[in-house]
Amino acid sequence: MTSDSFPPPEPIPSEEAVHMTHAMLLPGEKVIHVATISRGIYWKGAVMLCFALIALQFSYVLASYFCVIASGLLIMARMTKKFLLLAATDQRVIIRSGVFNQDRLDLRHSKIESIELLRTLPGMIFGYGTVILSGTGRARILIPFIEDAGSFRDNLAQKLLEREMPLPSTPYGQRWSSPNPYAL
Repeated sequence: MTSDSFPPPEPIPSEEAVHMTHAMLLPGEKVIHVATISRGIYWKGAVMLCFALIALQFSYVLASYFCVIASGLLIMARMTKKFLLLAATDQRVIIRSGVFNQDRLDLRHSKIESIELLRTLPGMIFGYGTVILSGTGRARILIPFIEDAGSFRDNLAQKLLEREMPLPSTPYGQRWSSPNPYAL
């Protein structure tokens, strides 16, 4: 059997992300998927570092300016990678973002209208995507730099479909039984 026949390995979320997710769980809640933040998050800082090396041939001042910008971009990327969290449980989606102002959003499955996946050119090159959640009451929530965005979307969509499917023992998708068909 050749190595081409094996699927690529799933990215493993960081131990810190898994620990943080388990700390946020409600009693009886189970984790479905913890997303992995891609190393492609560093691409902007790396490009600026290349510009600094090219500019070094022309001007030390310009090269140092590009190095300062590259350093800032790399530090922001590292901090974003550390604090960005996307996790799906059997009841909700947990999103934590922000470096200086941390924002945590818990989106219940019943409030999710759609799950989209956006892949930009750098995302296709470096293997990441942006997960877009559309929920009731809030237009769109974008979570960038997700390495396993496709599998996250698939796992969450499957869980949402399971919740919407009617129970097999009840007719017409009713979730309760009542002697009076007009009573709620």
